[in-house]
Amino acid sequence: MSDILLKEEKGIVYEILQKKDLEETAVLISEVFTKGEPSVRYFGITAKEYLYIAELYCKKGIEEGFSIIAKDKGKIVAFLISEDFDSSKPEDLKKLIKRLLLIWQ
Repeated sequence: MSDILLKEEKGIVYEILQKKDLEETAVLISEVFTKGEPSVRYFGITAKEYLYIAELYCKKGIEEGFSIIAKDKGKIVAFLISEDFDSSKPEDLKKLIKRLLLIWQ
């Protein structure tokens, strides 16, 4: 599938998230959330650990087609992972949360 360009402004290209961008986007999400999200930082979750969750949501975002990324000179610099309000959480996420809850007890 070719890039799904939404807009280009001031050198920034906005596209629908696609499979080819999954890995780079998931890494960026992991870095952002582990550095800035209070609940993730509280539990001491590392970027490497969070990567699995980020990949699950990126895959879901690709399937549903609602997620957007921004690229500057071909590098992903921003993301918006969106989902249908009526859709369920990724099944693997439910399993992961149960496992983490057992660890945190």
